Amino acid sequence: MGGSENLFSMTKLYVLFPGLMAPIGLMAYTATLLNNTRILYIGGRHGSITTISYLLLDKLPMYNIDDNTWSIVSTSGNIPFPRYDHGTVFIPQYNQILIIYGYPDISITSIMALDALKFVWLSIPTISNTDLFSK
Repeated sequence: MGGSENLFSMTKLYVLFPGLMAPIGLMAYTATLLNNTRILYIGGRHGSITTISYLLLDKLPMYNIDDNTWSIVSTSGNIPFPRYDHGTVFIPQYNQILIIYGYPDISITSIMALDALKFVWLSIPTISNTDLFSK
């Protein structure tokens, strides 16, 4: 039968890179490039619409581009609520990542900053009356 004797031999999983592996099944997260050497993954969720579990923001996966390794970064400070479908941007002048909006709580309007050197979360004060289109 031409090789069909061991049909399930192709289902074996081989680990080519020992150590911590990439997060599996994550969606609606952000991947932020830090100084062209590391990618920090923030937030996201697992599961389907009926069985959602959110990733806490106290431990974040980070990929090192230079040596092809994964690590977990522990954060501290004013740790934000879990969120997904949010936005992040890295501000290299201040070594900070800003995180804005997101679900599951649509009322999340706070902007948070993560110090990308010490991994400490900070609250950014909101500014009222910022409607750019009113005169």
